[in-house]
Amino acid sequence: MMDKVDATDTENVIVAPGMIERAIKNGRYKPAKEGVYSDFNYRVAVAPAHRRSADYNYSRNNLAWNKIIGKNITDAEQFPYSATPTKKFGVEDVKDLLRTHEADIEKQDKQWLHTNSLGICRATTHESVVFEMNENPLFITGYRAMARPCETPYVPFFPLARPAEGTSFMDPATATAEHFKGTPERFSFRSDWPVFDFVKVANVHEFQRQDQKDNKAFVAKIEKELTQEVPAVAAHAQMLLKVSEDKAVDYMHAYNVRAFNEAHAAMLERLAEVAPHTVTVMADSIDPKSEKTVDVVLFSGAKFDATKADVKQTWGGVGRASIGNKITMGNKLAQPVKAEARDVDGDGKKDMVFTFTQKALAQNMLAGATYDIWLHTYVGGERVAAMDTAFIETEGYKGPAKRTQNADL
Repeated sequence: MMDKVDATDTENVIVAPGMIERAIKNGRYKPAKEGVYSDFNYRVAVAPAHRRSADYNYSRNNLAWNKIIGKNITDAEQFPYSATPTKKFGVEDVKDLLRTHEADIEKQDKQWLHTNSLGICRATTHESVVFEMNENPLFITGYRAMARPCETPYVPFFPLARPAEGTSFMDPATATAEHFKGTPERFSFRSDWPVFDFVKVANVHEFQRQDQKDNKAFVAKIEKELTQEVPAVAAHAQMLLKVSEDKAVDYMHAYNVRAFNEAHAAMLERLAEVAPHTVTVMADSIDPKSEKTVDVVLFSGAKFDATKADVKQTWGGVGRASIGNKITMGNKLAQPVKAEARDVDGDGKKDMVFTFTQKALAQNMLAGATYDIWLHTYVGGERVAAMDTAFIETEGYKGPAKRTQNADL
């Protein structure tokens, strides 16, 4: 979004070597005076106009600037690089901004909530963070959502006092080494990584839209409880700082851990309430190139009759967090080729066994990774989302023997 830049102001502006010359060569910049680059337009130099005006870029800028400066800017070339807001923004204001959706999000598709994903919060929002600055960097406060912020809470933490270990997917050295590799195993679903429980909450509510309203209230309650401690924690840390910085950091780190653990426990509580149903993929691994079938079982329970599932309104495949924007379940997930009611676990209650082709079930999944595989269906007219995991096979895979297809557990 940066537009006019005075590249001759070398005290305040650093331009990447060759950028201006390349822009001139590509016909994206013609200085008013040859050799004088005081009117360099950065946004024009680095991207074509059609990309700035594309709906996925235009829409979020339009929504954001409307909230920030109160103007409905309809020309992508008029979006400012920076502007003075209409008011002072606090943490809650910025959270609200980052949770913004396009106006018609509820009407785009009947299944997943985030369909076109033209808001600031969209299907591909994997996390979101707000930082409240402080003159002493140690007291900068972060508020981080571990998944889509419209469906999960912002958890407070003091970043320079070391975040809770459970929030890190890998250690810094490993992350640096892996940065440009994209090793398939690194994309695997890991049940021992607590952040995935936040992702599960988001994925469940993405389909179980009947629970969205209650979930918003639940998230607001968790945020309020966690955030109200922040001033007292900071005040006590200020006192400890007079003794030593180590004491202050240790105390603040303990709060980081406690806040994250409480938020994680809340996510588990929420999952137990709205997604208590069990699904099992009847194979340890899936061949993404095979037309052979694999069964996915939705189990009945004391108060849940899985046999009432609507087969015509059943889909299996990746979770919403694992796939891009502008899609529907109908064009990116698999539907069963057949289904039957059978008591799989021997508890006297018939379960629902859905049969999918492996190739269809594994579409949009990366070979070499273990995926969370989701079943979305309607049971007695009520939306139900549940998941299991399976490894997506690579060429010539000779891993653990598959469970015998259609065998009762």
